[in-house]
Amino acid sequence: MSNAELWRHGPEWMSVVRTGAFVPLGATLPPQGSTFCARLQGGGMGDVDGVFTQFYERLRLPDYFGWNWDALSDCLSDLHWLAEENVLLVVENAEALLNGDEEVRTDLFMTLRTGCSFWAEKPEVPLQRNISLRTVLVTAAERFSDMCEAVDEISA
Repeated sequence: MSNAELWRHGPEWMSVVRTGAFVPLGATLPPQGSTFCARLQGGGMGDVDGVFTQFYERLRLPDYFGWNWDALSDCLSDLHWLAEENVLLVVENAEALLNGDEEVRTDLFMTLRTGCSFWAEKPEVPLQRNISLRTVLVTAAERFSDMCEAVDEISA
């Protein structure tokens, strides 16, 4: 199987890749600047509390994080505690993400999309920091199409 078949570029805010795929660094990393990579474990995100725990620990969220979707959205559109200019969120074993709870997974994907869109659409303002925020879902081959469809539904 060629790399082109293993890697799927999704919308600007999220990509889906099959477990074990070779992904060229240039396909996920921004062209310049320092990058913070948070590797989240889908197996630890079986419920909402697990999702918030993974983000809190892996993205080093501030202690005032409110443990709800609005608070996560607020943090994703702030990121002042990170020194890096680019943030890459990698969710490994994404097929285990929220144990098939489509409604809650949609909430998560919408929150990620909102955060990524905030930074992508933010105009350049002198003396204000701009960040690139991107998400990659790594999923088992048999769930690859399902995950791509879920991401496409949010993007539409």
